Amino acid sequence: MRRAFAFLLAFTLALTAHSQTSALAPDPTPAANPARPTLSVPAVLPPTGYLQFEQGINRVVTSPSGTTAQTALNQATKIALTSRLLIQVLSQPFTYNTLFTPGGQPPTVKTENTGDIDLGTQIVLLKSTGPRPTIDIGYNGRVHTGTAANLDSGDFKQSLIFFFSGDLPHGTHYDSIYQFNEQRSVDNGSTIGNSPSHPVRRAQYVQTLSLTHPIFPKSTGGRLAFDVELEHYTQPLVTGTSHNQPTAVRADAVDLLLSMPFALRPNLVLDAAILRGLTSTSTQWQGTAGITWLVPHRLWPAKH
Repeated sequence: MRRAFAFLLAFTLALTAHSQTSALAPDPTPAANPARPTLSVPAVLPPTGYLQFEQGINRVVTSPSGTTAQTALNQATKIALTSRLLIQVLSQPFTYNTLFTPGGQPPTVKTENTGDIDLGTQIVLLKSTGPRPTIDIGYNGRVHTGTAANLDSGDFKQSLIFFFSGDLPHGTHYDSIYQFNEQRSVDNGSTIGNSPSHPVRRAQYVQTLSLTHPIFPKSTGGRLAFDVELEHYTQPLVTGTSHNQPTAVRADAVDLLLSMPFALRPNLVLDAAILRGLTSTSTQWQGTAGITWLVPHRLWPAKH
């Protein structure tokens, strides 16, 4: 846990030092467009030609994957190649896990693992303003299989995602995604009626809705906001509750997330959030904190 926090602090200080000491003449700093800590990803892409880094640390308590507790680092690197095309790398470089082992001695074991690495793309299909949504389509595919549990989202080999974003009256912004995942039950060594050569493959559906509203806009200059998000996952391969009891009904996870992002600078956003699972097969509690940093130098000249 201490190593994880030290890593995140060192990374933040390194980014700040780089932005202050870079020999390049900086462009007028554009604003970052965070996709964390909510699961809902904005359909509006970050500024074209700028690298955007999103780092966070998660603390999880009680999950149906058999994970009693987990501390994890999460990282996303994104760049919009055009105003309609984004590519990204998603990874989980470190997790520290406490796992429940039924009938085991001791009943829990502690492990250090790495998570999956995914490559993805996001394409803007329709640009809009106001309540009419901007609509995107995206694809994520796994290029490296980690050994860490993936909690409510489960293991997925590939996913197709639709993104919707727009603005409501009185300054409220909304983001929503509809995601379709291919899950394979042997990816983390599971043997639920299958073998490595004949894995069980299931479709998983994910829906989210996130609402964001500024807090004290006059005193904070519009830099502080409040997010509330509702998340729903189907769980076709989950057979037990978060308290390790069998479940005979189809498993679904429903989560409520509350978060507060704060723009320290236009291109540097801090965030903190807490998530509460609302069903017996949801991860019961999650806490997260992190940063989104848009590198203030464009990688190639803008076209005039």
